[in-house]
Amino acid sequence: MPPIMPTQSSHVAAPEALSQEELENQEFLAMHKRGDQKEIEGYYSKVLVEAAPLFDSYAGVMRPQFEFTTDPSIRTAAFYIDQNNQPRVKISYDYFNGKFLKVDPLNKYQAVHEYLHELTHFMDDSDFQRSLSNKCNELASVLVDKLVVKMKQKGVQLTNGKVSRLQQQIYGFYFSGYYNSILDIFVDHNIATLPEYSYDLAKNPNSKSEEIKKLKRRVLFKERDLSGDNKAKFRPYKFSRSSISSTQYTLFLLRGEGLPEEGMRVTEDVQEALSKSYKIKYQRQEARRGFDVPVEVEMNTKEMIDSLANPNSEAELIGNTRAKNLNGKKDTNIKYRHEYLDTTLLPTFTELLEKDMEGLLEDYDPANDEMFEKLMEILSV
Repeated sequence: MPPIMPTQSSHVAAPEALSQEELENQEFLAMHKRGDQKEIEGYYSKVLVEAAPLFDSYAGVMRPQFEFTTDPSIRTAAFYIDQNNQPRVKISYDYFNGKFLKVDPLNKYQAVHEYLHELTHFMDDSDFQRSLSNKCNELASVLVDKLVVKMKQKGVQLTNGKVSRLQQQIYGFYFSGYYNSILDIFVDHNIATLPEYSYDLAKNPNSKSEEIKKLKRRVLFKERDLSGDNKAKFRPYKFSRSSISSTQYTLFLLRGEGLPEEGMRVTEDVQEALSKSYKIKYQRQEARRGFDVPVEVEMNTKEMIDSLANPNSEAELIGNTRAKNLNGKKDTNIKYRHEYLDTTLLPTFTELLEKDMEGLLEDYDPANDEMFEKLMEILSV
């Protein structure tokens, strides 16, 4: 009888233990899957409370108390001064949990960044930003009046109701398109002066800027090649808003500043608009001489952004300046920042937008209400 041989061990090596961050991420996803609003609000409240030292060093006395809201009129966050003259903010619950943006919920690094983003808008100059609504209405009114005259010359009469709706959509191109893009570029560059979100990973290896880039890719930049013949797509209104030249212009500015390593292809007319150079006259501060010296410089689009909206850039600062910005870096006062941009980039954007609207309205049939509704649908995306 042969000897009984010992059986081979059936032991299987245990998988490597998950890191603390991986365990936290698993619980984070499980929490959102459960969908308990109080639990989710509690999570984000804890994240923001734990980040209080960062907010205090960044904003000081301007750091507001926060609360979450499901008010549909608040899309991201709404800052205000309460009856005790204290700054407060209402944060959209659906913004943080991803429902508003139709993306995955914001992780803790993204949540802190987005809070800083909205806070920087508030700190930059909330009074000026509130005045933008009137300014955008004026810009939209001027452009619509020109379009109505051109339509009349072609024998097409728009009703007052349709003129009003068209103006509302063009207002959105200025407010949410052009101005919001320029403001966001400044805000995100300003946050990147913090080590926690610095783009310079060599100096700040613990920076979470890559987490913010992930969010930007999901939210803003699903298409990277918009170089098709957008004019051919105007008829019969079967194309996305990103085919419109003025939208491409602002998307390119946002991508170029937020994801510069990835690039973006746009149509030829947008390329030409982006390659423009502008002559700028201003008073250069000469501390050694004790007075300002009038100078004139020529700057392209990128140089304008670097000078006026990027505190991290080494580009020369132009305009009526203050020595430090919100975070101890160079800055241009927001009013003067837009005074220069409003005479350079804004007219370029308006030129593109006017041509876009002319192209969209070229074959418009006033008797075809369905065509007008399709046009409104495209412009409201």
